[in-house]
Amino acid sequence: MYNTILRCIKFRHALALSGSLLLLGLAVSRAPAQTAERIQQFSQSNTKDQNRIGSAKEKLPEILYDLKKLPGPVLKKRNAILQAAKTGDLNALKQVLADNKLVPNFSFGGEKDPLAFWKQSSADKTGRDILAEMVRVFSSGFVLFGAGTPNEVYIWPYHFAHPLDKLTPAQEVELYLLITPEERKAMVDAGGYIGYRGGISPNGTWQFFVAGD
Repeated sequence: MYNTILRCIKFRHALALSGSLLLLGLAVSRAPAQTAERIQQFSQSNTKDQNRIGSAKEKLPEILYDLKKLPGPVLKKRNAILQAAKTGDLNALKQVLADNKLVPNFSFGGEKDPLAFWKQSSADKTGRDILAEMVRVFSSGFVLFGAGTPNEVYIWPYHFAHPLDKLTPAQEVELYLLITPEERKAMVDAGGYIGYRGGISPNGTWQFFVAGD
């Protein structure tokens, strides 16, 4: 389902990103060395001539902050993820994953175990920086994508479905709570936000928590 959502978003916004990022499955972390390497990869794989997310004719998505607008199952799953992430222990997510109807999309590289992948891809191999990303992402504003369709899903942060060059000053501040200024520049060059994002279906199924394209 997540791959279908990605295709829909790309088609809707005419997003033409390099396929190499899909294969790399880049994970966004706060480690300076990794940030520098990631920006270099972004620059090599994308050009400013590629289409950006959104256009002058594109209606911007409605940005939501009120948790009361979330369906009960979505709010319950979102809160369960946050509660587990705030413990600082990756294993706290085991029950959340076990209660899910499927393994959420967490990587573009074919890995099978999300907890093992998050631990391995974390800066200090504890997974705590990934848990911090979860807290930041699921505490941010969100959008409802594909309303009224089989692919309807709530996505955090809203920046994933919003043109980065059309953010208000306040929205820019919210973006910098998630990524660094260097990462923002690289993402603008890449065509849009490709940092960590999470998605939950209206029935409460955790669909994805992933970074990259």
